[in-house]
Amino acid sequence: SLTGYHHYWHLIRKTLDVHYRGFLLSSVNTVLYRGILYGFFDSLKVFFKKDFIAQTLLGTVSAGIASATVYPLTVIVKNKILNRDRFKSNYESYKGIVKIEGLKGFYRGVRKEGPRSIFAGVSIAAIEYSQCAVYPRINIH
Repeated sequence: SLTGYHHYWHLIRKTLDVHYRGFLLSSVNTVLYRGILYGFFDSLKVFFKKDFIAQTLLGTVSAGIASATVYPLTVIVKNKILNRDRFKSNYESYKGIVKIEGLKGFYRGVRKEGPRSIFAGVSIAAIEYSQCAVYPRINIH
């Protein structure tokens, strides 16, 4: 019957909405995070060519800056997912956070990103250091 078809279509739409809630903003978050992280690291790594510890520190600082920059987007997505009955869009979630907690609400929990930044810094430095060992750069001069 037609009503059964509409009911089936409604279930599919609702399931997709639940699974992909916040997907677009999460994708933007990921692209911005990676762009800031690698852009900052690649811009400053020329000053720390072969020093693994310095590259690790640079990677950690780069990851920390990138995490702190995009963390408000993460908070908006999590708020939208957890309060799906109250917030239908990212903008409504943004307005709700500002109304309830103020701008400080966007950085609530940002300290937990510290260990992640350390591990990201070690990973970036290890990849860079191994690339330098396996593929030494050719001097043109």
